[in-house]
Amino acid sequence: MIGDDMAAWSLWGTLHLVAAVGAAQWCERRDAESHLAEARRAAARTGERDDFQTAFGPGNVALLGVSARLELGDGRASLEAARGIDLSRLPKERKARRYIDIGRAHAQDSDDEASMRALLDADRIAPEYVHAHPLVRDMVTTAKRRNLLASREPVMRMARRIGV
Repeated sequence: MIGDDMAAWSLWGTLHLVAAVGAAQWCERRDAESHLAEARRAAARTGERDDFQTAFGPGNVALLGVSARLELGDGRASLEAARGIDLSRLPKERKARRYIDIGRAHAQDSDDEASMRALLDADRIAPEYVHAHPLVRDMVTTAKRRNLLASREPVMRMARRIGV
């Protein structure tokens, strides 16, 4: 098995994170939770690491747990979980991802202004990541379409920032 090889544990945990989000996308809640639990066990062994650029550890597990909840339609639960994540040791793209997921949670509630404020926060952290992210482009396009008549400031500002 893996033994004490922390790099291998990082890869093991990362594979379970990918599987968790994939299971959530297929609405397989039990499988998603099982994979997240295995990733948490691996993260408890490794702590925060960046073997093979995985940025694997408790912070990333918590972050992708939020993504899985969003895929399962648990927007409110994901908002609460996203607020408590320690991002201090994660790369800027992962920090921005937290705000993208907060934006997704607000978008699930059709709160376009809160969603765009979260995306603007993400944009301040990692603009190149945010501008190219397909979820961001989709959220901004949807919010812009819904708000054409009202032209709410955060929606239009984010639309200008990413060019939609």
